Amino acid sequence: MSFGTICQYAVYGLTYTSYGLVSYQALISKVEFYLLKLDTVKEILLGCPIGAECWRPPEGCCLKTNFDTAYNALSQTSYTGLVIRDNQGL
Repeated sequence: MSFGTICQYAVYGLTYTSYGLVSYQALISKVEFYLLKLDTVKEILLGCPIGAECWRPPEGCCLKTNFDTAYNALSQTSYTGLVIRDNQGL
């Protein structure tokens, strides 16, 4: 069951599992658990992950370029993103 679905059941006062009804307290506990997991993920994403390099500004008056490209085979379209930054990150 997705987090959104759990929240919908909580908002409308419904309780549900794949096997039948559960108590409100069990539903509240599950929602609180998902919120705690979401906070943990948010903290990880805000910092630089262990073993990964974080962006560092170029030295002097140089520019740093980052780009990525994706291709959607279904629609046969491609997308490209480009970021150019100076030593101040602008």
